[in-house]
Amino acid sequence: MVLCSVVTLAQDKLPTQAANEQKTEEMTPAQKQFYDIISECHEVIDTKDYTKHQIFRCYTGDDKYEDFKVGYFANILNMDVFRVFGLTGYNTDLKKKMFKESDEYKKYYSTLQENKNEITDAKFYYLSKFSGNYDLEKKGFPFTFDDYEDHLPNLPNYFVIHDLCFDYATTRFPKHKIEKRRYFGGTNYFVQQKIYLNVPNEKEALKIENAGANKALMIVFKLDSAFPFSAGFYDNTFLKVKIQSLYIVNTKTEEVLYKVL
Repeated sequence: MVLCSVVTLAQDKLPTQAANEQKTEEMTPAQKQFYDIISECHEVIDTKDYTKHQIFRCYTGDDKYEDFKVGYFANILNMDVFRVFGLTGYNTDLKKKMFKESDEYKKYYSTLQENKNEITDAKFYYLSKFSGNYDLEKKGFPFTFDDYEDHLPNLPNYFVIHDLCFDYATTRFPKHKIEKRRYFGGTNYFVQQKIYLNVPNEKEALKIENAGANKALMIVFKLDSAFPFSAGFYDNTFLKVKIQSLYIVNTKTEEVLYKVL
């Protein structure tokens, strides 16, 4: 990969909002809020294959989108010049050390630093549907995610969904503590992660509950760092991300039902 081929994410509004401008007058305030959010964020989607890894669908300008795997952003966050630019011929520590002292490497590094600044400034959103009903005692909706125990890194203050580790320190979310339950699922051990999405107003909670299977948690976040993880035969790269805001939305009507954070 040559120096100029690093992909740049568009910083202006995404075309989602522009495509719906003709419908703006017909939108409810909740629908307009939904479109305002997604017009400022790149999308993260789940793949349909067995690996369950996530794909970053990013707007790169001129009405163009490009899909990136988690590893692409991990290499940028880790400032791995060799992987990002596909540099070959540096297969020993000494060769890498000598190349790092060259002006050519410094140019690559400078470009990569700009790219890292760009992707850590960008906002992304991820939608995850949930099925739990309102808990009168907890004053919130349960949101859970189950995974193999050996697929989850030990991060006490993070809620992990596939490749993304969402920062969930109790100092930021005192009413949304993570509950973790280990259980045996026939042939493997699993861990269920649970949080309660606090909605104190029961009238607002009823509107959410009435959305049924269309209710989802929308997580808006920024990238922070990346790290490799291995357990037995399982190898993966995870991204630590910083939550910017949380919304409960109706995916059918495309409305924001409640802002959790």
